[in-house]
Amino acid sequence: ETEWMTRQQIVETAYEAILRLNRLKAKYGIIPQQMAGAGEERIKAAWEMAQRIDDILTRGDYQEELPRLKARIDEINAFPVVERRQLELPVGLVKLKFLRSLWSWATGR
Repeated sequence: ETEWMTRQQIVETAYEAILRLNRLKAKYGIIPQQMAGAGEERIKAAWEMAQRIDDILTRGDYQEELPRLKARIDEINAFPVVERRQLELPVGLVKLKFLRSLWSWATGR
């Protein structure tokens, strides 16, 4: 939570932003329409599941109900290979030296 937004407002805003970004990627040809459609279905399913989990936690009967949701949660979380490609960082000619970057960050040098 923040001073200006509740936890629920943050969640709602985040999911809405993800949906809009997905639609923009499709509109401008960054991803194919078919991938955008599948992505939108998955985003909406995840959003609904988050609301369902919040409801269960609010009622307090999560020890019985949450395990029943595991199969569906796993299904929602399974990224199709095509969607994973969107998450890959194209480094091209630039070589990232991860360990050196991590060391610099950790030591401040």
